[in-house]
Amino acid sequence: MKKKTTLLCAAMALGLFNAHADMVHKKFSMLDSPEQSTIQTLKSSGDYIYTFANFGTSATAGTSATFLSQTFTGVAYTNGNSYGKNLLVVKHDADGNVSWTMNSNKGDIDASGSGFIPTADGGVFMALDTRYTGGNEFNDDVIFQAVNSDESTTTVTFDCSFWTHQPLFVKVDNQGDVEWTKLAYCDTTARPNADYYNYGTPDAFDIYDVAVDDDGNYYVVGRIKADFTIDSITIPSHNNATWDGDSQESCGNAFILKLNSDGNYVSHLVTSGSAEYDQLKTATVHNGKLYVAGHYKGDGSNSIGLGGQTLTVGSETGMWVACLDLNLTVSWATAIPGATVNNKNSIQMETMNFNTTGDRFYLGGGVQGGIVINNTKTISSKSSMYNSFVVEVNANNGSVLNGVVAQNNSIGKVYGIVANSDSIYVYGYDWGRSSGGQVYLDSYDLNLNPIHQYALLNNSNMPTAWGCAVDGDKMVVAFRGRNQFTFPGSEETYNKSYFQGGLLFLEFPGYDFDESATGPGTGLVNTNSSEVHVYSQFGKLLIAGAEGQDVSIFNATGVCVAHFTATSSTESISLPQGFYVVRAGTICKKALVQK
Repeated sequence: MKKKTTLLCAAMALGLFNAHADMVHKKFSMLDSPEQSTIQTLKSSGDYIYTFANFGTSATAGTSATFLSQTFTGVAYTNGNSYGKNLLVVKHDADGNVSWTMNSNKGDIDASGSGFIPTADGGVFMALDTRYTGGNEFNDDVIFQAVNSDESTTTVTFDCSFWTHQPLFVKVDNQGDVEWTKLAYCDTTARPNADYYNYGTPDAFDIYDVAVDDDGNYYVVGRIKADFTIDSITIPSHNNATWDGDSQESCGNAFILKLNSDGNYVSHLVTSGSAEYDQLKTATVHNGKLYVAGHYKGDGSNSIGLGGQTLTVGSETGMWVACLDLNLTVSWATAIPGATVNNKNSIQMETMNFNTTGDRFYLGGGVQGGIVINNTKTISSKSSMYNSFVVEVNANNGSVLNGVVAQNNSIGKVYGIVANSDSIYVYGYDWGRSSGGQVYLDSYDLNLNPIHQYALLNNSNMPTAWGCAVDGDKMVVAFRGRNQFTFPGSEETYNKSYFQGGLLFLEFPGYDFDESATGPGTGLVNTNSSEVHVYSQFGKLLIAGAEGQDVSIFNATGVCVAHFTATSSTESISLPQGFYVVRAGTICKKALVQK
């Protein structure tokens, strides 16, 4: 998730004041479908937010869904009480105004086992878990059919003697039309130890996330339980010697697959050593490096390897993180061990988010039991249920800096983290905060001490959080639940008897600073003047409306890095990534430059 440039009123050269305003509810939009729906995740790029989702349809319940005032038609699924999972991608702004949409109307797509990333051209790249079923009204071999902007379709077929999952890579352009597709293959041969699955292996891979670099290369991460082939190159699997083909059993190994901008194979990397399983859940390209993070379950062999780096592990479930050059050379890798507490040891990591300066990142999810922080302390859940956790990692060397487990009243997890210069905001859910459960935004200081709690929605039946995105003072969050929804600060409600996903549009308090103070130099007073605007774009700081005034720019340590008299209506200066305080005349403002 990329946090866009945000204008901040300067309070001090090095200190900012958090004004814990209540969250302001603007509106919500449900992905209202005949069967269950899920907003899988959100990612932002430029001026837009991209929503990646599933909506359920069937021949009996219906095939039409609505979302953000748009209507979509899915597959008329016909197999018993099951329903078809249709893919939906929507490009929109932080107010819910839609730019384009793309959905499938044939095939069965599991968004929870897929990944996507916005691309520089305004489109998206997707790595999809498609399922061959023949379970639509035509009983054909279509595993994916996308509806383009002109109502034409792009179709991919696969033939198999039984229902099976296969990986499909799809590039969508800036109009929501499919540019190209590439079907890979995960081995469906029956495992030597197969019992029920003696006819073949239907599901042997998980794709969890994708990333893209500045040259348009794609990085796909996840786990394989059987060999994976693309462009005649086989990516080998291990940790599966006794596996019987049941996809619900935990085994297999992590993989990283690099593709070029046309979807052609470039290189890959897999783990070595021995474990019950290891996998990667998240990936992001940041400052020219590929960062990945995931889980492992040790088998007592004490080692997992990646690209020449060795991770020392025991028999517990833990997390691991790694930093790689873009040629997949590993710079460092770190194991973050789990610990058995209250007879529990399980970790489900859901998100990895960088802070604004890029020197730290935060992992979030749910933990049963404990997590060992830098071999010096163990943070643990209050009960035997999953509790929300945040772990802070040094992005330069992989050292684990800090961590906290929220003492949830019931089951809870973290699904998004927004890291500011003086605090972090954690998005998640807790089934114990209200009757039935609550989706929340909590703030912490940089030592991970809790500051404030914001209730975003209450639900009568186990709501869950599914990612968030921030655009300046606007926040969009994804959620899911059923039955009665209520939204603090609003009289709006929603009620559905089965699980539906949705988006909630909010005003974000994380960058509201209302206290006046002296800025760099003397006599500078924080002001909300609209005459001078400071913002950044493509690595440049822009100052508008300061013509004829003396301008000074200070970095985060208070050093003046530029001083000049503005001679035009908009001045532009290239600066390294980071926070800057800009003084223009008597105006003092703060801005974030991102590459």
